[in-house]
Amino acid sequence: MDIFELMYQGKDRPQKVSSFLEDFLLFEIYSPTVIRLAKSRWTELPSYVKKSVHPEIQELIQKVDDFSITELRNKINAHTIARAINTLLGYKNCEIPLTKSPTIPTIQKNLLSLRGEWALKRLLHAACHGEETDALAELALRTSHKFLMDLSYYKKVHLTLKDADNFLLKTHTIKQGTEEFFYFFPVIQLTQGCTNGCSHCFCDAKNQLSYMPYPLWRGLIESLDKYYKYYEGIEWGKTRTQRKFFLKRKKQEIHKYPYSFSRFFHDSDPSQYHDFIMGVDGGDVALWASSKGLQYYFLTKGITNDLSKRAIVKACKVEPIDLSFVDTPKENMSHNIRQLKQTIDLIHSVPLNKGVGHIIHTHLKTPSVSAEKIFEKETILHHEIVPSGRANQFPISELSLRRVHDFYPFSINPNGDLVHPVCDYGHYQQKKLTNLFGLKKERE
Repeated sequence: MDIFELMYQGKDRPQKVSSFLEDFLLFEIYSPTVIRLAKSRWTELPSYVKKSVHPEIQELIQKVDDFSITELRNKINAHTIARAINTLLGYKNCEIPLTKSPTIPTIQKNLLSLRGEWALKRLLHAACHGEETDALAELALRTSHKFLMDLSYYKKVHLTLKDADNFLLKTHTIKQGTEEFFYFFPVIQLTQGCTNGCSHCFCDAKNQLSYMPYPLWRGLIESLDKYYKYYEGIEWGKTRTQRKFFLKRKKQEIHKYPYSFSRFFHDSDPSQYHDFIMGVDGGDVALWASSKGLQYYFLTKGITNDLSKRAIVKACKVEPIDLSFVDTPKENMSHNIRQLKQTIDLIHSVPLNKGVGHIIHTHLKTPSVSAEKIFEKETILHHEIVPSGRANQFPISELSLRRVHDFYPFSINPNGDLVHPVCDYGHYQQKKLTNLFGLKKERE
């Protein structure tokens, strides 16, 4: 049983709620006990916790003394059912990818399974007749709560072992006469595009954002992880031999894997992900992945708005967060330093945080500042900028002499496109291979 199910079972236990009130509110697990304790502690709660609470629940918290326990439960149930209906209607007529940019092409698709269609009808009937029972609220949670939902209410992309194997980018080397095989796990990209506008961006990321609907991401993860979990991998260059399951192949090779299946961004920042139908951010994704025993790598340039702030708060409860410190003449360095210091202070203020992993100081051949002096208590990794994408604006003499990779792992973009990113002579592009969501009709 994962942490969210345990919290859901303990939502009416005063001692448990008192110990983990901020988490109950951040994770949107409500009960009369949670509401009453939130009222008594509201003024001392951090702003990121308050802002994560739905406005209707905030209002209920402020008026809690006007209601009995039964009335409170009924109001919470009604809120839960109404949100589930809005969520299910959103996915029944879902634009893929999710976006608020009119320049990004989308198509419309019904993501509900037959079971999801039935649940929507049942909840609509309940809302029309004022039914606010615990059983219906439970159904609502199982259809639409980002941590407690049952994925059978949604359509899934069914992938086979052959698909999973084809999605691995394969390369090999010959070392001392022995051929070694290396695979790179695919990136299921939650967000495409980035608002950071980093001057070194290897893929020249655009500032129009699109997002993969959360149920589709969950479906892809579950379809692929049942195969990839048999691969042992540790992030960033360390390798382990693959397990027996995948050794039962024709050539009986010994494969090694430089990356684990834990990276869900490519030309984006994890803190900017937002499925606005269900209300899921990048921190929610990190929490869910951790609850299922998955790794989740989080690299961000720092706080940009309330959404990114909440995402960082949640993510740092799971794994240490790496921070990107970009240092070029085209950057506003005072802003970058201030942004990172605010982010570091936020991370260290979160109860039971995992801290900052590394500050990745990305710079030209000669850094303009000493990151070690600015961020004295943090671990610094230096990374020279390579000639690719937006970095081509700098003199080649200032860029790394390292060979620019001519390939990156396969990526599944928010619209379902399986692409092969490549960099030819400093020019980044994505070669589309197929679409996994079976989408045909373009938005007019």
